[in-house]
Amino acid sequence: MTSRRNLLIAALIAGVMFRLGIPGIADLVSYAWDLAEPVSRAMVPPGQQGLIALAGLGVVALVGYLNYDIFFKGAKKGKRGLLMVIYGFLAGILLASAGLALAGCA
Repeated sequence: MTSRRNLLIAALIAGVMFRLGIPGIADLVSYAWDLAEPVSRAMVPPGQQGLIALAGLGVVALVGYLNYDIFFKGAKKGKRGLLMVIYGFLAGILLASAGLALAGCA
């Protein structure tokens, strides 16, 4: 029972963190891309630019796996564990949204 409770708590925290995100991360990524894109186009031959895009997709897939590892852990516990993780994740998103609404941030 403690294993499933720990799984639910971890999913709840993952949902809250997913909803809150990192403030300003989109602006930061956009700024970094604006700085790096002209330099990378000048330094990398046109034939290799596609490989860089594929490497970027690989990094996105790796980050997605690491962020959603809680779902894989829930799936290992069977249908009940997976449902518990999904409900915990959604509850975390709802709790964070309610907290932001009460704080007047959303």
